[in-house]
Order: sequence, then structure tokens, then C-alpha cells
Amino acid sequence: MAKKDDPNYKKLCGLIPKQLFNDFKKWCVDNELDLSEGVEQAVTALLETKPTN
Repeated sequence: MAKKDDPNYKKLCGLIPKQLFNDFKKWCVDNELDLSEGVEQAVTALLETKPTN
């Protein structure tokens, strides 16, 4: 089943500066990840480093 059809996944959309997108896309390619996997890893890492309220 594709992630878009998996009820355990939700679509995330947003706008970021073009250079940041290009850098992130290159990072994903260098790490053999698709953009979705890269976003999942980045958000997970961010949430793990931020204290909860």
C-alpha cells in the first residue's frame, strides 16, 4: 500500500525558501531517501531535540 493510501500517514504541505529546498533535496539524494522519508526523519529529529511543554 502506498503511503498516500495508508490511514497511518497524513499529508504535510508548506512553503520554504528555494535554496533550503534545494539543499534538502540534495541531502535526500546523498542519503538515498525520497523527499517524504527525508521530511519524516527531519521532523522526528526536530521533535526529539525540543523539550515538550
